[in-house]
Amino acid sequence: MKRPVKIRIRCRGASRAFCPAALPLSAQTITYAAEVIRRHRKKIGSAWRRLGPGRQALLVLAYLRKGRTFAELAAGFGIGTATT
Repeated sequence: MKRPVKIRIRCRGASRAFCPAALPLSAQTITYAAEVIRRHRKKIGSAWRRLGPGRQALLVLAYLRKGRTFAELAAGFGIGTATT
């Protein structure tokens, strides 16, 4: 079994200076989630996105795993809250 990949996301927001989140995920999990997103984008004819499928997969997994707010995730990924 492969060793989990630790992903660190630094979230900056008004309420906190930063809040690191370590996600013990395997590379296989991230790749699978990114492929699901790629297939969905292709199926619906999605336009260009600020985040690529890999980064979008990380954002989704961070939200599901850690329960971070949209503001924290947006700051950590360097995007606007409307993008999340």
